[in-house]
Amino acid sequence: MNESLGCKLSKYVTASLANEFRRLLHFIIGALEIVKVHSFEKQHNIKTDGATFVEDTFSLYKDGVMYQPTPYHVLAKIIGYLKPGPEDIFVDFGSGKGRVVFFTALRELKKVIGVEMDKSLVNIANNNLANFKSGKTAIEFINEEAVNFKIKDETIFFMFNPFGSKTLEKVLGNIKRSLLDNPRQIRLAYYAPAHRYLLDNEDWLVLEKNITNLQCSVWRNKI
Repeated sequence: MNESLGCKLSKYVTASLANEFRRLLHFIIGALEIVKVHSFEKQHNIKTDGATFVEDTFSLYKDGVMYQPTPYHVLAKIIGYLKPGPEDIFVDFGSGKGRVVFFTALRELKKVIGVEMDKSLVNIANNNLANFKSGKTAIEFINEEAVNFKIKDETIFFMFNPFGSKTLEKVLGNIKRSLLDNPRQIRLAYYAPAHRYLLDNEDWLVLEKNITNLQCSVWRNKI
């Protein structure tokens, strides 16, 4: 009986220590992210931190999602995997204050585009653009709903769960139609993919990579 009680007590203590360790680890990761944000943004003279609520009334399908900037440590690994180059045109849907755009533009691409339906966020992004240092690539922020963005020759699309399933379905349709007019290789990186089933069900897309520890998946088109 005592041995059983001791065993239970030992398991309880072990579980408690594990929980405390996880909390400490999350705190450390959060603290390091704050340091990275401050360091990178000070170096490049931009401010992209802070979540912002996006009014559903702005969205055609009333499925707008609160803007949250992609954590820098996550972004570094995703862009490191994608390795965009001089022939690529990169689009960030739901670009907000421009973090993904500016980070990506440190590489040499043909162009990086941020598409954002909230005018106030676009104003902040353009103010950041005026102050941005060290960019190697042309940057443009477009104040437009994703479903109305004219897709022509873009090659990489990034999303941090920026909208609901109806908007995503329409955007995927727009990308697919652009491939009929301009056949090319494209890739689509989806971070925190709340509606990934839509991409999994598209017969013109194939899953290229699950970056599971980052909760990001990358698809490419069949050619």
